[in-house]
Amino acid sequence: MNEEIDIQKEIDSLSKMIKAPVDRSVLEEELDRYLNKYLMDLESSKRAIIKDHGGSDDDYKSPMVDYCQISELTNGITRSLIAKVNDCRQIVTKTGKTILKIKASDNSGSVLIDVWDTEPVTEQGKVYTFKNCRIKYDNYAGCLVATCRKSDIEENGEIQIDPSFNKIRSLSIREDELRDGLNNVVIYGFVTTILPPSGRPNAPKMTGFFNIGDNDYRFVTWAELPLEEDVVVCIDKVSVSFNTYVNQLELKFSNNSTIYEED
Repeated sequence: MNEEIDIQKEIDSLSKMIKAPVDRSVLEEELDRYLNKYLMDLESSKRAIIKDHGGSDDDYKSPMVDYCQISELTNGITRSLIAKVNDCRQIVTKTGKTILKIKASDNSGSVLIDVWDTEPVTEQGKVYTFKNCRIKYDNYAGCLVATCRKSDIEENGEIQIDPSFNKIRSLSIREDELRDGLNNVVIYGFVTTILPPSGRPNAPKMTGFFNIGDNDYRFVTWAELPLEEDVVVCIDKVSVSFNTYVNQLELKFSNNSTIYEED
């Protein structure tokens, strides 16, 4: 038997992942057979044993490999991340496969995470541990993309975001990522115009136009926010929706939105 593997530790983990009661001696014999007779690696052996006892890949829990921050990711490595989900979309490929496109962030930056599955496994605004993400440069996306198994995603606690402007800016959404239905995103840019208040009952406290990238977008807010024209800022907790009246995406700043001015 492979001396580099702590067999008793692996039997302990198998016992927790297999729902049906199985004697430890049986698990030890099966693990020995897969490792030394079939010459399978440890992970594949454990997955096979779980399936032998009525389980599935979803029951397998991978041990966490080295954890790192998003800014430390490089092409070709495997790392575990703790990050907050900013957006999650379900995409169906041309071949009929379903993939979840997740945008997540920590204090150091943001990253796209692909999860091959048929239903959402994360909620926007919550923090998760993404174990054993394989990092590759995606030529189509033009950036690093992490790939993670559904079974390697676990809900975590809260990430305390560093409030410095540069840290917040690293979490901001790009103009080409703006779309109807986004919530709790961070935007970076400046107010180009603040319109006079309408004076109507229940009207927004402030409306105007906010520049992101190459274009101005109408914004509305019912909150008392210290916005000024031509001042570069980041604003968090912003929602995006399509306004049919102006035929354009519209930004909404909430009572909980915070404005960060450039250092």
